[in-house]
Amino acid sequence: MKKKLLALLLASSMALMNVAPAYGTDIFTDPDNAANEDVISVPEELDNNGEFNDTEDEFTSEQTDDDFFSDEKEMPSVQEGDTLVANAGQGITAGTSTYSSKSSFGRRKALSQLQGMGINSGSYSWNWASPEYTSYYTDEAGNLHIVAWKDQTLYDAVCNSDLNVTNVTTVKLPLPLWGGFYAAPDGNFYIAAGQKNLNEDNSITAVRILKYSRAWKLLGATDIGGGYTNMFEGIYIPFDAASLRMTQIGSTLIVHTGREMYGMEGIHHQSNITFVINTQDMTLINSDMPYCSHSFNQFVVNDGSHVYFLDHGDAYYRGLILSSFSAYSGGYIAQDRAVNIFPFMGATGDNYTGCEVTGFSLAGNNLITVGKSVPHGLAVNGQTGYENLNKNIFMIITDKNSMTSRFIWLTQYSPSGAEITLTEPKLIPVGNNQYAVLFSEETSNQSVLHYLLMDMSGNVKLSKLYKNVTIQTDSQPILWGRNIVWVSGNYDNGNYDSSRTYLYEIPVVTTPLNGIALNQTNLTIDEGNTQKLTPSFTPSNSDDVKDVVWTSSNPGVASVSEDGTIQGNGYGQAVITASAGDFQAQCQVTVKVSENNSPLTKPVLKLSQKAADQIHLTWKKIPGAKGYQIYCKTDSRSSYKRIKTLKTGSLSFDAAVVPGVTYSFKVRAYGTNASGKNKYSKFSAVKSRKAAVPAPSKVSCKMSNGGTEVSWTKVAGASGYVIYRNGSAAKTVKSSVSTWKDTKAYDSQTGMYWVYNYYVKAFKTVNGKRIYSKPTKTVNLYS
Repeated sequence: MKKKLLALLLASSMALMNVAPAYGTDIFTDPDNAANEDVISVPEELDNNGEFNDTEDEFTSEQTDDDFFSDEKEMPSVQEGDTLVANAGQGITAGTSTYSSKSSFGRRKALSQLQGMGINSGSYSWNWASPEYTSYYTDEAGNLHIVAWKDQTLYDAVCNSDLNVTNVTTVKLPLPLWGGFYAAPDGNFYIAAGQKNLNEDNSITAVRILKYSRAWKLLGATDIGGGYTNMFEGIYIPFDAASLRMTQIGSTLIVHTGREMYGMEGIHHQSNITFVINTQDMTLINSDMPYCSHSFNQFVVNDGSHVYFLDHGDAYYRGLILSSFSAYSGGYIAQDRAVNIFPFMGATGDNYTGCEVTGFSLAGNNLITVGKSVPHGLAVNGQTGYENLNKNIFMIITDKNSMTSRFIWLTQYSPSGAEITLTEPKLIPVGNNQYAVLFSEETSNQSVLHYLLMDMSGNVKLSKLYKNVTIQTDSQPILWGRNIVWVSGNYDNGNYDSSRTYLYEIPVVTTPLNGIALNQTNLTIDEGNTQKLTPSFTPSNSDDVKDVVWTSSNPGVASVSEDGTIQGNGYGQAVITASAGDFQAQCQVTVKVSENNSPLTKPVLKLSQKAADQIHLTWKKIPGAKGYQIYCKTDSRSSYKRIKTLKTGSLSFDAAVVPGVTYSFKVRAYGTNASGKNKYSKFSAVKSRKAAVPAPSKVSCKMSNGGTEVSWTKVAGASGYVIYRNGSAAKTVKSSVSTWKDTKAYDSQTGMYWVYNYYVKAFKTVNGKRIYSKPTKTVNLYS
């Protein structure tokens, strides 16, 4: 059902109204013994997939009555942010390097163990976000772990450096709705799960925060009752039209998410909600919290002394609301200030905001926000506006102390131009207060991944494009070693395939490559010898793509291996090219034969014939030879004539012949002695052969509709074929034909086939006379 959210006449507030009585002290057991777990019962009317199924879940844009407000709920205002628009359009500019996904973009591998998981095309669905169903962490051994949720079960898949899944651990969760996963700094895992509370029961456990060890041993949990309150009472549906994210300061865990609250005149409103938990005993701390309604996405980070919340609001307030809270001993937090860093056009409570905020992180003294949006009041190419416009990628840099912001449009596609499709941008810390911003541009022909390296001030340090790579994912990619990894579907030949789960990996690039050079640009080697070329890069400390691709302009003269080793194969010259990204370096290689007075070995010649007009000559390579000379005479000519000179590397030759004529051939090698003069081997032994017409091969016959079909393999150079039936010529066909149907072999009156014997001869017409091949083997219907 299409859902519309109702706006509340609320400003930002930190008041926690009533502490729910059911913050549970249940005894938790090892999850390996799931039968003994204390599982909260789920009312029959709740469905387990988290979908809206209640007629009163349909949110409207009606205003609430003032009677819903209490005198004790005085709410501090949210200030309009002081925002400077700067550096518009920075990001995908001239100098961007382009790479092919088939070579240097990184790696991509299908994960059959997680089939059907991690393939949501983004975190937003319509106007609001959803919880992240896939997360990642790394273990002490350096392995990547992919944590995915499906059907109330958590899957922890371990991937080694080859991207192979080596183990999958499954954990059955006690509640059906998924909230989120957090690998905390204290070395433990925290899971948020919940259930619907359609009976508005204050005592039911609506949300459970579970604490696990890294070995997935259950260590404790916090139960949050249905009556938990943030400005207004109750958790009707947890995590609804919202995401969930967590952060930890010391032993304090802060969980920031959304909920659908208890009904007000039959309408269930939505807002953010925050849980502050003491992780030592998993008790809930009575603390302030931010308030935003509706809040369609939630983020939270901390710097050790302050906690920063970001909410995507459509009503109170309408925009991206950034709140700063001070953290105190005992885990209590209190709001210092809240600002609207990106105000939205449109009516209060209109669910459509034209914005998706998908990244939030600390960088030194700054808070970085990324997303994609229509312009609103911040012009793109001189155009502002709200409805029916293209979205562009943005970044907001906010000073965490002054809360002033700088707004940057990272792309500047025309808001009212041709429709464009940009995926949600992802913000990944890569160290040294630098960040990678990743997003894909999708067309009907291909997907192009944009990689932007940003500093903490929002300056683009470099940009790259990776063809046929997509980042359509609802998860937050992470840094694994010096690579960025994420799970997604596959984009190939203009189609996004969500039926398979793929793991993607691209290298982190912080210092762009500006050039490549080789240790030698001219090189002379002897035939049969090897020598290695060594590349160098500018700058020398570049961590850009350095997967060098080696090619040779003439492998018969000089070939090159994957590590740059050149092999001298024959006399001549070749150009060796080393390519890295858009950059190339070349080396001119000359291959010479050994200059000595040692005699060249006599070749051994062999003759064969597979075509009616050619005899095939072959011999083995002679060390030190620059090439070979071929001589021929016929039975009507008394002396030999040189018919071909070949350079080294060629070890065969097809001599033109006429069937019926006897040809004699001999070959010798030639080279250079120490003084630079030519030297020759002795001639090979003379090989003679009377040119003939080869017989067709693979002759067969079979019953066909209305006759027996005879077929054979064609002979190159033949003029035609004669098919014989029971020893007599039955049919002559052209050289282009390789089948013939004998209709006389079929009796149409009886439907019976006569069994005849067949064979085929090829022929070549020479001076008006046919010269025939030997007959093929004889075949019939029983062959």
